[in-house]
Amino acid sequence: MGKLEHVGVSDDQLVGQNTRGSQARANKDNVSALYNVGSVPVFVSSRPDSGHQNKALRDLLFAKRARQRTETNWTQRGGWHSGKRLAEWTEPEIQALTEWMRCEVNRMLVDGGLLPADATPPIWDIEAWAAISPPEMGYHAAHNHIQKGFQWSGVYYVDDAECGRKDCGGALIIEDRSGVPYYNPKGNAAFPRERRIRPQAGQFVLFPAYTYHRVEKHTGPRDRTAIACNFYSSDFAIDMYPSMVPPPNWRWKHLPGPMLLLKRAERGFRRFLPGRA
Repeated sequence: MGKLEHVGVSDDQLVGQNTRGSQARANKDNVSALYNVGSVPVFVSSRPDSGHQNKALRDLLFAKRARQRTETNWTQRGGWHSGKRLAEWTEPEIQALTEWMRCEVNRMLVDGGLLPADATPPIWDIEAWAAISPPEMGYHAAHNHIQKGFQWSGVYYVDDAECGRKDCGGALIIEDRSGVPYYNPKGNAAFPRERRIRPQAGQFVLFPAYTYHRVEKHTGPRDRTAIACNFYSSDFAIDMYPSMVPPPNWRWKHLPGPMLLLKRAERGFRRFLPGRA
């Protein structure tokens, strides 16, 4: 396809050695773009008028950090982690963001041809957490989010720490593990379909939960703030073969059926909790 024209992410924020063969599409009215990494769709959009909303979110998260120690996260190296129940917080800033993300996921999937336009909008359960990365800290090792049965994963950037205007690390790397061969007659290309997405305040990135991704070390002048999230809906499904991605702990490895049933029961119960986002 020709050069992508889109809003919400600049061409130099999406870095690849070869963009030929990667489909891309944009909708200027909805401020979104769709990229293919190998055979994997990656959606990028921007939250309208997000400046004051991001400031309120940043103030809230910094206040939480001052009162709450960081939660353990097996992929994050350095920085502060809120724990994965952020979507249940009752603050209006969080409620507004999670509701926007639910609607935005549906719109992205319709735009990408993965959800019929006339379908009843799916209701998404969200697992979300905040990560604040100080300078020279806060990178994430390669991982995915399929173990708990989630279908889509994403990240919303609250504060890019000026890395939206200049490259100062902290980029999201979408890895191409599709195994689809690519043309490389001279043998000098390396990971040409890997996507590097630089953070930009107000930007929302969505990709399948099965997709391996990592985050570079943040080297900007101040703390970078992001909210990561996972999405599940009973209207979507992923076919899982027995050999696909061994679960990270003994229970998920040896008791996958009961663990999935337990997780679904937990999701059903949490629908009735007060203050659920």
